[in-house]
Amino acid sequence: MGMNDQIHVKVRSIVEKFLDKNHSSEISDTTKLITLGYIDSFSIVELISILETEFSFQFDPATLKLETFDSINSISEAVELATQTKFLKHA
Repeated sequence: MGMNDQIHVKVRSIVEKFLDKNHSSEISDTTKLITLGYIDSFSIVELISILETEFSFQFDPATLKLETFDSINSISEAVELATQTKFLKHA
């Protein structure tokens, strides 16, 4: 399993914790979590905090757009980009 796959699996696990157990089986990696009401704006703030803690980085404020957090795929991409940027800054 590559690093991107590991990030994706971990992001999916974190997101599923926000969902009612009755709905977690309904979502796919492309399900529109915000658009369809699975996650609200208050949950996004908490989700951002958890992601930053779990992956040891901080999101660039420019990436904090609703679209970034509207699916597991888009969240995973944002985390991958942020973690790559973190490693580049420390190199």
